[in-house]
Amino acid sequence: MGMIVTPAAIEAEEVIRQAVPSRHGRHDVAAGNLIGILLYFVLFNLGLIALAAPVAVPTRVITLDWPFLIAVTWLATLFLWRGRVTRWQGALLLATYAGYITAHLLLR
Repeated sequence: MGMIVTPAAIEAEEVIRQAVPSRHGRHDVAAGNLIGILLYFVLFNLGLIALAAPVAVPTRVITLDWPFLIAVTWLATLFLWRGRVTRWQGALLLATYAGYITAHLLLR
């Protein structure tokens, strides 16, 4: 559960950092920040942690977290590739996140 709540709290700042430029018509800044922060978290953080200590991957991460990660990354990429993420697509992404949280709660 901590792996759901903690990143959500951290990302609240990122949402604001992306919403402000987007509301001012600078959608490129918001999209660039989104892509940059994702690459930073995946590449830099994982690389740094793995240098400190090997990263063991539990079975649940392989069977639940990674499929969600891969699926929503492709879904978000498809939305961004078209040049615009609409409100219904945003709602779909939020619903997918709610499904992810629900899956974690049910599969404890």
